[in-house]
Amino acid sequence: MFDFSGGRVGILMTLFAAALLAPSLGLATYRPTQSDAVRKEIEAQYARRDQAFKNKEFDFLKSQETSDYSEKMKDGEVRNKEECDGLADQMASMVKEVTDEATKVESVKDGDADGEYIVVASDSGRLTLATPDGQTHLAVGSSRGRDVWVKTDQGWKIKHHEQLESTFQIDGKTVN
Repeated sequence: MFDFSGGRVGILMTLFAAALLAPSLGLATYRPTQSDAVRKEIEAQYARRDQAFKNKEFDFLKSQETSDYSEKMKDGEVRNKEECDGLADQMASMVKEVTDEATKVESVKDGDADGEYIVVASDSGRLTLATPDGQTHLAVGSSRGRDVWVKTDQGWKIKHHEQLESTFQIDGKTVN
């Protein structure tokens, strides 16, 4: 008969057995899941937000918020959509140029409510601000936050943002 104990035939039989047993042992090749697809969609949303910020399309950023959007700052202050949008409008009026904006998604997981996804992301940016007195200032910032994303009939929207960490400098001086 055949001797399967060594040589090429033995190696092939070992590989064949491993291929048959791998799925039952949880060693099957990686297959994308629903969570992977959601992560890619959300990463695409952050990329769109980064590009909109670079293009100074601040209304697009606001359009990605749900009607009950809120945010919590790292000091514990909570703001509703109207307060956030008002502050964003003030800041947007001062932005002369955005030279850099990038977001990195660290994690995506299912939230407590159906259809919510909790995303931890970090971002960094560099821009030039023009103050009312005509002076320009270099602003550099980075932050890390937790966002709650939901998929609506209008696409992905952010329901809540929580600031976990942030640093902000104007002309090299740290600002709180």
